Amino acid sequence: MVEAPSELCGHEALRERFAALDRWLWAQRPLWRPRPFSQLPVPWQGEHPELVAFLSGLDEGAIDGFEAGRGSGLPAVMQGWAEEAAAIAAVPQSPVDGALATRLRGEASLRRGIKGRKWEQVASFSAALGGLEAEGVLDWCGGKGHLGRTLGALGGRPVTVVELDGRLEQSARALAGRAGVALRFVEADVLKEDTRTHLERGALVVALHACGGLTNALIEGLEGRPAELALAPCCFHLQHRGGRGCVPLSSQARGALLPLDHATLRLATVEEVVASPKLRAARRRENAWRLGLDLLLRQASGRDDYSPLGSLPASALASPFAEFCQVVAASQQLELPSVWSASAAQHAGEERARQSRALSLVRGLFRRPIELWLVLDRALALAEQGYEVQVGTFCARRVTPRNLLIRGRRAG
Repeated sequence: MVEAPSELCGHEALRERFAALDRWLWAQRPLWRPRPFSQLPVPWQGEHPELVAFLSGLDEGAIDGFEAGRGSGLPAVMQGWAEEAAAIAAVPQSPVDGALATRLRGEASLRRGIKGRKWEQVASFSAALGGLEAEGVLDWCGGKGHLGRTLGALGGRPVTVVELDGRLEQSARALAGRAGVALRFVEADVLKEDTRTHLERGALVVALHACGGLTNALIEGLEGRPAELALAPCCFHLQHRGGRGCVPLSSQARGALLPLDHATLRLATVEEVVASPKLRAARRRENAWRLGLDLLLRQASGRDDYSPLGSLPASALASPFAEFCQVVAASQQLELPSVWSASAAQHAGEERARQSRALSLVRGLFRRPIELWLVLDRALALAEQGYEVQVGTFCARRVTPRNLLIRGRRAG
């Protein structure tokens, strides 16, 4: 097991942590690869009957507590896994410019047009960067340019926002004008265009939650152009050039043990830490109904195989359960049993959803280590391009669980 350093910076430290993560995740794959949602019983159940009994006995409220990190009293074996995961995925807090953080709290004009939790992310990200030395700021896939505009106002520097949705330009320009920031808006599809045409050599490039392939495209197209970068990746399952598979960016990750597929990439970021109660309730209902329908499909086919349904229309999810089953089965040409009880199937789906959520608490222990593996792959790719790189956190998990920050400065 790795001893987490007080700093995670420099090529060698990044390489060592990545290698330790890769070995540990590979060794523990029987615990996190199986998905209770689609595979019951999961393979490890026979080895840990006491743990299964504990988890299966949890009600919805207890499961919510453990998912949010508030649970206690785990069986010893699971507590051991949790401690190992926490140790190997430990990341230091990025140094914060105290004076800048105070200024951000005091200047209400900077947060104009930014919702509460988004502002917390922008302010924390900005404070973690400290004073700017770059000639300008480039906000990668920046939407209305909230982060770039804030950094531009703090440092008195011009800002470029690169964004696919041109409809956001008017709002971006208006907000920048009120903040006294010179802003250039570039409408671009960075997954299709040559990203090098948008990168400025003297700029600080920032990307706050540029999903999946958007961050990848930036890293792949750098060629040493920008002097400095600050990236907070998210949504790793939204890839490009590799469909739903993961194409590692660093040479070390390309030779790694860890098997990555869409399910693994999704595990890295699927959390409800900041989801509203309404959204959580909707997800619970959808999961239960999918699993209720899945049980009917298994009954009709005689095969104990999970039937993935893909994205479903909102109209189907808003219908009563019986109608939901009929509509989805008809649209996907799936066969329902000749005789079935909607109330019984709905209840069975709800119970299976509760049980799969409970058993998935084991799988959830590996979420942060997998996320850090993916973030370190991107950090190593920058180091291989000649950047001095460090990895830390820029805010508390309650603000956003995607709080890992990659800082890169071109050597020399």
